[in-house]
Amino acid sequence: MISELFQITPPSGAYELGPDSQRKVDTPKGTITEFLFTESNYYPSAEHKFWVYVPFGYDDRNPLNLMFFQDGEAYLSEQGQVRVGTVLDNLIEAKEIPLMAAIFVNPGTSVNSDTPQDLREIQYRSTDRVYGSFILDEISSIAGKEFNFSNQASDRAICGMSDGGLCAFNAAWLAPQSFGKVVSHIGSFTHLGGALEYPSKVRRSRSAPKPIRVFIQDGISDLSLEDGDWSLANLSMVSALRFARYDYATEIGFGGHDLAHAGAIFPETLRWLWRDHPEIANHFSKRSASDVLGDWAMSVNFFGEERPVQLQIESSGEELIGKLRDDSDGELKLIELKYHDGLLLVRHEASPYQKAYLKAPNDELVIVSCWLKHAGDRLEGTFSAEQGFICEYLMVGTRYSK
Repeated sequence: MISELFQITPPSGAYELGPDSQRKVDTPKGTITEFLFTESNYYPSAEHKFWVYVPFGYDDRNPLNLMFFQDGEAYLSEQGQVRVGTVLDNLIEAKEIPLMAAIFVNPGTSVNSDTPQDLREIQYRSTDRVYGSFILDEISSIAGKEFNFSNQASDRAICGMSDGGLCAFNAAWLAPQSFGKVVSHIGSFTHLGGALEYPSKVRRSRSAPKPIRVFIQDGISDLSLEDGDWSLANLSMVSALRFARYDYATEIGFGGHDLAHAGAIFPETLRWLWRDHPEIANHFSKRSASDVLGDWAMSVNFFGEERPVQLQIESSGEELIGKLRDDSDGELKLIELKYHDGLLLVRHEASPYQKAYLKAPNDELVIVSCWLKHAGDRLEGTFSAEQGFICEYLMVGTRYSK
């Protein structure tokens, strides 16, 4: 199961595909149509092979949700490490993801010379708008002549691996009005083009985050080259997404630069990605404020000094009420206590001790916000001032009574 808290997956041998990635005799198959596109305005003299998956039961009167995959053939292959078509068939049949189509696009091949040139690096490593526009204006439009796709960003996702993971994130970052969800597997957020700048770009968007949901997967055995360390680069992206308070989840395992880990968790990735879509039976969507009721032992790490805080959460009708007490400064004034979709937000007035670390004058009113992801009896997230010097501190919590 995907954890929405950061963790290193325990070693358990090779990653294996689960039952949701295996073909089931009683699950109806979607249809797959192959296309060859040779008239691109964005990549002249290049041809692109792509495939369109349409689910069983498709009715052209209703627009389909849509997901794009770079390196499409690798993701689509029935003998591959991800087997997207099989996963879609199984999860759609179980109503754990919405009815959706998928477009699998291979990198372009230049046919303007005696030796065909693979355009993968040119297309996937660029951090401009060209490739995203190509997907939307040409590939999607061609397929849209035969199938009815939704144009809403909330109904669209984009996915890729390695350079394709960078490509997918770049497309969503630059066109969030077209791609509301993004999955990056072993993404190349290293010194390739402008990719290395993305963590700082994400951090600087904290005041106005892009409306995108992001899933990042990588392994600690990923590439380490002159262009950078893939594992560290992905951890930097995760840290930036947390700092800027995006809707994100991550799995960092022990794998290398391949899709074995990504494939093993792909069904759960899709469940998380589409968790709040209407009319799906998804365990991620069954959260309520009652999930966080109880007494919590919280701790903030100020430059190596652990600062314990007690948080008591109760309910009054539909609202949460609580008490927050610092072991040294006593009860702190709560301003807001809110829980939604697995995220607990706690806002309070900073204590004199906290102000010292936040570099704020002691006579100044400073509001602190705690942004905490919730899973079971654990909270994990960050603590920071809302104004002035913005520095985040790690905050964790454990529930000791309900």
